[in-house]
Amino acid sequence: ARDAEAVKVASSAEAHAREMRRMRAEHEAEAKRLGRQLGRLQAQVEQLSLESQSHEQRARCATEEKSRLAEGLRSAEARLAEARERSETTEAELAGLRRDLVAAQA
Repeated sequence: ARDAEAVKVASSAEAHAREMRRMRAEHEAEAKRLGRQLGRLQAQVEQLSLESQSHEQRARCATEEKSRLAEGLRSAEARLAEARERSETTEAELAGLRRDLVAAQA
């Protein structure tokens, strides 16, 4: 009876050890899978970070270009105003010359 009990206990212990090894193998496989998944996610985060930096750089460049264009527009508007003023002055001078010519011809 003692031998039968010892065999039963040993058999139970072996079954328990097999179950523990199986669970450990499953846990190790799961840990590897999660490690690979973590690596992929870290790579995605890095890629998104790089893309974000690129978008921020393009936005800064676009803002700088907008500022340059706005400055160019202000400069062009100022030159146009000066040209109009010179044109008005020239028109006034031309009208004065016409009056002088009419007066000289009379």
